[in-house]
Amino acid sequence: MTQRFARFTLLAALFSVLAAPAFAQIDRALQWRDTPPPSAVKVGDTVTLVCEATIAETFHIYSSEQPANAVLPAAFALDRTSTGVELVGAMEEAGERRVIHDAIFEADIAQFDGKVIFSQRVKITAPDAKIAAAITYQVCDDSRCIPGEHKITYGFKTSAATPANGTHGCGRHTKGKKHRK
Repeated sequence: MTQRFARFTLLAALFSVLAAPAFAQIDRALQWRDTPPPSAVKVGDTVTLVCEATIAETFHIYSSEQPANAVLPAAFALDRTSTGVELVGAMEEAGERRVIHDAIFEADIAQFDGKVIFSQRVKITAPDAKIAAAITYQVCDDSRCIPGEHKITYGFKTSAATPANGTHGCGRHTKGKKHRK
């Protein structure tokens, strides 16, 4: 038993040493900045989660819109621990998007250089809503690709009231139709 534990410890330490450079490469290739949504919302409100990725000069990140069976596209997904929220539409992206023909995949691939902003609208469906989510992505340079995950966690102080004047997103109020009672 002691010998097994020693082997396991040795393998875990070796994996940590070998995996550390990959994580360091992601840190150098991509820097994330999130814009927190408003913390006080009402059930029925829609908030927009905004995550900005600054991409190092020699790297690019793939767009969420890719041909089937090509590269790993960026994607937004709620974790199973999220409560009182539901996704509204698809993840949107903004930035310097360019399409290149990839000879390996024999397809036109969309990617971002410099900076990309990912945003996802989420509807608050219950009091005390909690968002636990992630953007999965692949960041590449000319010689390698590194898969990654950017985790997002927010909690909301909610009330059961229905919004009277529309939805909220990024701390700004967006006018909408008033609800009739």
